[in-house]
Amino acid sequence: MSRKALKRPLVAVLLTLAAHPLAAEVRTWHAFDARVVDGPRLEATLHTRFRYDGVLGSFEQGRTGGVLRFRLHPRWAMIGGYYYGKEEDHREQWRNFHRPFGGLEVSLLSREGGIGLATRGLLERLVGGRSGDFTRYRQRLRLTTDRRLGPYLATEWFLDGRGYLTSRHSAGVRWQFARRASLEAGYLLDLRRADLGGVLHVFTTQMQFDLRPARP
Repeated sequence: MSRKALKRPLVAVLLTLAAHPLAAEVRTWHAFDARVVDGPRLEATLHTRFRYDGVLGSFEQGRTGGVLRFRLHPRWAMIGGYYYGKEEDHREQWRNFHRPFGGLEVSLLSREGGIGLATRGLLERLVGGRSGDFTRYRQRLRLTTDRRLGPYLATEWFLDGRGYLTSRHSAGVRWQFARRASLEAGYLLDLRRADLGGVLHVFTTQMQFDLRPARP
């Protein structure tokens, strides 16, 4: 059999394997966080995020709000917050939604000049929006580095009253490009339950700013 004849079935197999991921939906998510308070125990962050349908697609969802973190222990912190947002439903109408949440964050590993590993569990209540009112639980495990340029890895699992809701697995690079600003850019694989649409590919960015008053 000729080399050309061997290539044809190989190409067919590769296209078959790639068909499912290529057919999945693609999104871009862009977040902006600004730390405004960071005391001995209390930390406050303002948060905004925009979602777009496709890489250069239309605006799909936006939210804004705040997150409070209260340190109970050097490795333990309570988290609480609220987001208000607007999203487009299936009838191409815009709906308001509200999301209060709270939970606990634990630092599992923290080494200066090295890596950090933390997990957090949050209980959220989503009110309004295209999916209606419901409660969900999310558990995240995230690995980061505290160098000026380094990778991050994360996995997060979501549960609701029916059990498994979705899981998100992400990886990317974090760049501390200024003393009080950093940028994260990466890829996220969202494995949604079948009734929610299945696989979703997301390209993400996150800008983080430190807006606390400069100390003498």
